[in-house]
Amino acid sequence: MCQNAPMSQVHARDKPVGEAGRAAARPRLAHVDGLRGLAALYVTLYHAAGDAPPPALRVIAWPLQFGHYAVGLFIVLSGYCLMLPVARSRNGRIEGGIAGYAARRARRILPAYYSVLLVAMAAVAVARLRYAPATAEEADVLRLTPGTVVSHLLLLHNLSPRWATAFDPPMWSIAAEWQIYALFPMLLLPAWRRFGAPGAALAGVALGVAPHLLVPARANFDFTFPWYAGLFALGMAAASIAHSARLADIRLRERVPWRAVTLAIGLVFLAVATRDPDPPVGRYLAPDLLLGGFAASLLVVLAAETDAPRRNRGPSGMLSALLHSRPALSLGVCSYCLYVVHAPVLWALGVALDAVHCSQTAAFFIRIGLGSELAVAAAFAVSLAVERPFLAQRRPR
Repeated sequence: MCQNAPMSQVHARDKPVGEAGRAAARPRLAHVDGLRGLAALYVTLYHAAGDAPPPALRVIAWPLQFGHYAVGLFIVLSGYCLMLPVARSRNGRIEGGIAGYAARRARRILPAYYSVLLVAMAAVAVARLRYAPATAEEADVLRLTPGTVVSHLLLLHNLSPRWATAFDPPMWSIAAEWQIYALFPMLLLPAWRRFGAPGAALAGVALGVAPHLLVPARANFDFTFPWYAGLFALGMAAASIAHSARLADIRLRERVPWRAVTLAIGLVFLAVATRDPDPPVGRYLAPDLLLGGFAASLLVVLAAETDAPRRNRGPSGMLSALLHSRPALSLGVCSYCLYVVHAPVLWALGVALDAVHCSQTAAFFIRIGLGSELAVAAAFAVSLAVERPFLAQRRPR
């Protein structure tokens, strides 16, 4: 999940001075907020649709089978957002050093994460006393053990299948991204400084793919999706190519036909992803990397359109209009909270629907409609009560 401040805040706290600063002062990258918001809504609808919709509704539910790839998009956006201030800076360094970086990440991620986690843990504790899980998946969610509790508190729960889906299943990717945050300053940024954007992307992909290729299947940790490090690095590369003043990045920005590249990768991704919407975990490797390449290339295209004089901008069409729409931007503001809070909301609604013996068809539409609305409302509440007060503590520049 891309857990970063809205792009308006990123630009507000990274404004270099002088000629370089004036050149770097770009408009708000609203399309990033829009992408983040729509991806969070799509994940919510994906979980609302469920794994087994009624047969008569499978045509309607089919477009909602690809929620996994929205998580990959969040990872690319996270790499892009964290790399952007570095790419636009004069010295290519993280503002405030490692300590400042760690403090900003903790302030951004942990308040909403822990607040929702504690509520989810309390709900599971109550449910274990009053509710018998009907499926193996529900039993996994209701697993309240020292291992699940401690691993979630330490953001290590993605390292065991028995911990990963307890309490709030989508939170497994928060742990994965939290671990990637450590790779950013220690490995990926040094690779970028030494070898540029392509080198950083290759380093991230190689690091992420190595366990799958070199370790036996029974012990390669595919269930943690280690290749997300590569998607994060692709997002970094996109930010560098789109915004850095390095000569190599300028050449890539100006000489590569990014629209054609985006279209080509996108078509290949669609062909691979739609062939098997729910493959075994290890088979997500290829489509995930294709998604990362597509999203990174798309971000370069969207950045170029944002930076170009209005009279020279290419036709952005429906996608640009959608990303810049008020609903998409509003969702972008609370996208992280929506991601962490939607599963408990949908689960509670599902319990209520089971209690009144709601039909399968009616429950499907109620989860899609009312469930998504309740999740968005809860996300805005958590954002206002928890997320924004901590973000407001950032030191003004």
